[in-house]
Amino acid sequence: MEKIKALAIYLGCDEDEISEGYDECTFEYGRGEYLVCTEEEADERCEDYILDTLWAFNTSYIMNYIDTHTDYDDNNLRKCLVAIQELCEDSNYLIKLLVGNRLGEFIDDAISTDSRGHYLASYDGEEIEEGDYFIYRTN
Repeated sequence: MEKIKALAIYLGCDEDEISEGYDECTFEYGRGEYLVCTEEEADERCEDYILDTLWAFNTSYIMNYIDTHTDYDDNNLRKCLVAIQELCEDSNYLIKLLVGNRLGEFIDDAISTDSRGHYLASYDGEEIEEGDYFIYRTN
């Protein structure tokens, strides 16, 4: 498998030392778990992660993507958004509604600012490119 080969090259180990994880992109080596993705898979997983964690974004960041009327008090909107975010994961749907048609821009800007590694590599935030694949350590 090409993904295992790319991971083995990065880790400097033999392919047979790597075991498959719980899906087609997850692999284990020793005590480490790695995500190995094509560009398309990495983009999709990153978008999914962001959509699942909208509630955790900085309130000011979210407000940049909410279209408001010029006569609306931003402080009131901020207070409402903070209250919504207290629902944690349950607020994701409401935040999606507030951001509306700017959701794609929100996601693109988040990735552009922080990189996919920030969202996918929970161990160290790093994105490693090896051939046609991108590698993220997840634990």
